[in-house]
Amino acid sequence: MSSKLRNRKGKKGGGKTQKESNEDLAKKLPHRNELHITRKIFHAINGSLVVLVFLIIKEIVQLAHNNDEVDSFISNIFETIKLLELYLFLKTLSAAQIGFIIYAPIALFFIFLELFRMTFPSINRACMIVFGPFMRSHEVSKPSGMAYYLNGILVVFVFFDETIAILATLYLAYADPIASAFGIICRKVLGTKNIFQAPNDKSVFGTFVAILASIGISYLYLVIYLNVNWNQEQLWNFILAGSISAGLAELAMFGFLKTYFDDNATIPVITALTLYVTSMVLNIQFDNEIFMIN
Repeated sequence: MSSKLRNRKGKKGGGKTQKESNEDLAKKLPHRNELHITRKIFHAINGSLVVLVFLIIKEIVQLAHNNDEVDSFISNIFETIKLLELYLFLKTLSAAQIGFIIYAPIALFFIFLELFRMTFPSINRACMIVFGPFMRSHEVSKPSGMAYYLNGILVVFVFFDETIAILATLYLAYADPIASAFGIICRKVLGTKNIFQAPNDKSVFGTFVAILASIGISYLYLVIYLNVNWNQEQLWNFILAGSISAGLAELAMFGFLKTYFDDNATIPVITALTLYVTSMVLNIQFDNEIFMIN
C-alpha cells in the first residue's frame, strides 16, 4: 500500500497526528498573554502550602523534642500502626530533612510525569483533563512550569537556611503571578507597545508592583511572624535586596535564560543566592538549620 493511500485512509478514518492532537488541546487553553486567574491562584496556593507544611513539620519536631507528652502521643500513634522504628528514625532528623523526605518524591514525580507526558499522547491528554485549568496553550507540547516550580523550591530548601528558603518560595508564589497579572493589565490598558514593555515581552510595570509586593511579604514574615532582632539597616537592606532580586529575576528572562530555563526555577534560586550573599555582607546570623549541614 502506498504512503499516499495510507495517508488518505488515515484522514477518512478521522485519525490525527500527535501534532494535530496537541494543536486541538492547545486551542482550549489560555495563551501566555491572557490573565488566567485560576493559574495565578494555583501558583500562589502551591507555594503557600509548601511553606505551611514545612512550618507545621518544624513545630511538630520541636514539640516532640521538648514536650514529653507530645512525644509519647506521637510515638503511640506510630506504634499502633507498627511504625515505631520509623518515628524513632524521624526523631533523629531536623525539620528540613523530614521536609526533604516528603517533598523530594513529589518533585521527582512531576519530573517523570512531564517526561511521560511529552512521550505518550494518552498521558498528555489525561494531564490536560486534570491540570488543564492551570496550564497555558504552549505547555501542551512543551514542559509545563510545574516541574520547574517544584524543583526550584526543592533546591532552595536543600541548600539554604530556612528563612532564606521560605522567603524565596513566597517570592515565587506571589511576586511572579503579581508581576504577570499587572503586566497583562498594563498591556491591555496601554496597548502591546507601551513604554513599560520590555523586549522579552515582560512588563517593567509588573516588575515594579512585584517588588512592592515582595517588600510587603518580607516585612510580614521577618517582622510580624519571626520578629527578628536585627537592626534597621540590616532589616531593610535584606528586605530590599531580596525584593528587588525577585522582581529582576522575573524580568530578566532574556537569551540563554529564556531558552533553557523557566522563571519558576530562576526566581527562587536567584533570590536565595542574593539573600545569602546579603546576609554575609550584613553579618546576619540565622538560628535555623539547613539540610546539607545536618
